[in-house]
Amino acid sequence: MSNISKVNGVNIWWEEFGNRENPTILLIMGAYANCKAWPQDFIDKLVDENYHLIKFDNRDSGKSTWFGKRSPYENYLKFIPSILLKPIISFFVFFFSKKITDRKKVKSPYDLNDLTKDAVSLLEELKINKAHIVGASMGGLIAQIIGIKYPEKVKSLCLLITTPGRNEESLSPPNIKFLKGMTESALMMIKGKQKEALVKTFTSSIGSKYEYAKEDILKNMKSFIEHGYNPYAYHSNAINKSKSHSEELINISCPTLIINGSEDPLLPIDHGKALNKLIPKSELFIMDGVGHEIPEDLIPEITEKMVKNFKKS
Repeated sequence: MSNISKVNGVNIWWEEFGNRENPTILLIMGAYANCKAWPQDFIDKLVDENYHLIKFDNRDSGKSTWFGKRSPYENYLKFIPSILLKPIISFFVFFFSKKITDRKKVKSPYDLNDLTKDAVSLLEELKINKAHIVGASMGGLIAQIIGIKYPEKVKSLCLLITTPGRNEESLSPPNIKFLKGMTESALMMIKGKQKEALVKTFTSSIGSKYEYAKEDILKNMKSFIEHGYNPYAYHSNAINKSKSHSEELINISCPTLIINGSEDPLLPIDHGKALNKLIPKSELFIMDGVGHEIPEDLIPEITEKMVKNFKKS
């Protein structure tokens, strides 16, 4: 069943799977991705384990309220020859990948605290007192804040391909290959090649262990695109606008599973190791040869480890 609920001043689209009498898992997706990015096999496995799942679109994505919109200037940029436009895009991609030193200068109509409040308000709207919180990438940052600020709502945490904070000085930045891929993707997007841009983003994010045919990538992206893809969301700005909560991670006491890829080009493996060090009694599962992805072949192992962590609560 799917629905739209007005929570925290915005419309949030959500969908649920399984029996509501079973323990609830709240799935929180990452930046620029709507909730259709969660693999259906992943959801089905957890339903088969007798869990009730809720996934939802973060604000500025999918069918939830959007804030970010295409700039009218892009209508003119697409007429600039690619050979001239690419260096300009590259400059901005590399510039905005740098760590933010003054978050107060970042412009965004919301921050991670607002996104966190959206998730918690949705649980309250659905009359779910407590849930297992599973967050991927930016969703992992939101899950951490829920664990810190709303511990009474949390049975356990699962933090997938995420970080204690991308602006932490001690942690590695995105690698050059990934940033070059994002430059190509942004160029394709400006030129009106949305599908090609998304394929480039995906292939720039993966590790070396698994191969993906372009046809399969496009097939998996079909429902994602049709559901509502907003490349102009303020998600990155929301992350950069938010203060670091890394010093508060020691206060998380619920069972916590951290899952990161050894070859993640966006959030290198030291981000996952840092989370494991900062969160007491947490467990780290490193997916060897995997990037910023949830490989289909690893879903049985990932869900098995998740269920084991759920049962600790």
